Amino acid sequence: MENDVYEELDSIRAERMRIEEQLQPDRWDNELQAIRGERIRLDDVQRKIIWRLRVDHGESWSDIGRRLGVSKQAAWERFGKPFPTQGGLAPGPEEDD
Repeated sequence: MENDVYEELDSIRAERMRIEEQLQPDRWDNELQAIRGERIRLDDVQRKIIWRLRVDHGESWSDIGRRLGVSKQAAWERFGKPFPTQGGLAPGPEEDD
C-alpha cells in the first residue's frame, strides 16, 4: 500500500513537471506565433465569406452584423475595406438598408 502512495505521488509530480514545461515562456512564443498564424488564416476566410455574402447574395451590413453579433457599422468598419484583388470599397452601412 505504501508503494501505491509513492507511485501516485510520483505520477502527480511527473504531471506537474509536464505542465510546468508547457508553461515556459520560450514555448509561449511558439504557441502565440502559431495562434497568430491561425487567426490570420481564419480572418482571411471570414473576410472572403463576408464578401461573398455581400456580392453573391446581396446581404446588407445589418444582416452581416447580425450574423457576427455586432452592429452594421462595426461590421462595415472591419470588413468594408477594399480587398487587394477587389479594387474598391464595399458599400458602407449608410449606403444600404
